[in-house]
Amino acid sequence: LLTSSEDKDGRQMIKQMRIMKKRERVYLGICFGILGAVLIPLLAVFLAQGKVGAALISLAAVSIGFSLTCVPVLAKEHVGLWTLGAFFTSLNLTLLLACLFTGGNWFFLVFVVLIFSFSIVFLPFIIRAIPLPLPLLNHKAVCCFAVDTFLLLFMLLAIMLKTGNVQEFFTMGVPITLAMSLLPWGIMLIIRYIRLNGWFRAAICILFVAIWQLLADLTLHLTSLGQARIALQEANLYMWNEVSYNGNITLLSLLSLIVIGIILAVVGQIVKQSSKN
Repeated sequence: LLTSSEDKDGRQMIKQMRIMKKRERVYLGICFGILGAVLIPLLAVFLAQGKVGAALISLAAVSIGFSLTCVPVLAKEHVGLWTLGAFFTSLNLTLLLACLFTGGNWFFLVFVVLIFSFSIVFLPFIIRAIPLPLPLLNHKAVCCFAVDTFLLLFMLLAIMLKTGNVQEFFTMGVPITLAMSLLPWGIMLIIRYIRLNGWFRAAICILFVAIWQLLADLTLHLTSLGQARIALQEANLYMWNEVSYNGNITLLSLLSLIVIGIILAVVGQIVKQSSKN
């Protein structure tokens, strides 16, 4: 009886696999048919007119649809990575051909922006899917943030090179970017590496935001105005005008963050004490 049951289950699995294979073939046939119906007339028209560039751009554009519809089915493992890689490659190939055949010089900047945009959205999934060396295995968040920060600076450098303001990249772009990046970096490091309960970590994050707010304000004043000042120095809650608006808002925001941080710390201590009891 056991052997008969196992044979029946095996035949059922084989049957289901055959059905899935048949569905895949039908799906791929439909996709190839649709893509071919779109591509063949375009190639025929453009080649008949002698527009080789337009034909190549059309071919690359259709490959974008192929990467999103057919690659997920054709890939046998790491489906997400293959699909993402095929989509990114076909998209950039289309843009490159469009840039070359229109006489533009914008592709490099667009390529850098796309790399940064894709890394922000997909890099956490990529790092999770690929094997990392042992020293980096338990620090995937740091790796992700490091790559994103580097790509952000590289994107800013590419923009400055395009606009001819390379000096401002070092005098303003790098300091402001690093100062602003401290906020996500600090919150990530607090959440990832401080071994306290969630309430305490939330309190530390809130207090860190309060400190960062002052540091970011100081950085903006130094880079844009050349003055070692912070908006808090102009605060005057008894006077609300163009001079004191920024300082008053900064002061109220700072006080609110400190109060919220203290409340979260108190709650964390209560939770810690109750868990001990």
